[in-house]
Amino acid sequence: VTPTAPTYDAGTDIITIPATVGVQYSVDGIGDVIVGAMDDPITANTIVRARPKPGYSFTGTFVTEWLIVFS
Repeated sequence: VTPTAPTYDAGTDIITIPATVGVQYSVDGIGDVIVGAMDDPITANTIVRARPKPGYSFTGTFVTEWLIVFS
């Protein structure tokens, strides 16, 4: 599977996690997050990480970590 980058709306400070089959995302190392817009706006720079779900794997070279710069 191929991870898809999250998006960030600087106007609302909301990160949206994509729905990507076989990929699980975490925000700043805090467990797994649900796909879609996060409930709370970020208040500082935030790292989103992707990892393959059980039974899936990343093959090839992909970005699996994104720094979301708070603005």
